[in-house]
Amino acid sequence: MAARFDMIESGICQIWKFQLEGPDNTIDLPKGSWVIDAQFQAGSGICIWAVVDTITKEKDTRRFRVIGTGHDFDWDFFDMQHIDTIQVDGLVWHIFEDLRVEDSKSDQH
Repeated sequence: MAARFDMIESGICQIWKFQLEGPDNTIDLPKGSWVIDAQFQAGSGICIWAVVDTITKEKDTRRFRVIGTGHDFDWDFFDMQHIDTIQVDGLVWHIFEDLRVEDSKSDQH
């Protein structure tokens, strides 16, 4: 686990919550953030929690998918990292990070 915290340069960390809205979510997380959990939170819906560097100003654009059990999806399973599986009102949702996200900042050069 120590290798994940090596990505956090300042050594000053907090755990932050990010809401997922719908099946496809693009979120700008502080650079080097480590997603540690996904759950349903009353009043907020499906959320992820991440250990973040509170000092860095740099951001990483990351994409998260919410896929229901039995639902079709059109991307390669090997390009996904499973974050968690949650149950809400009898439905089962699987939260993945899509590792194919291109750095939008590199497109501007």
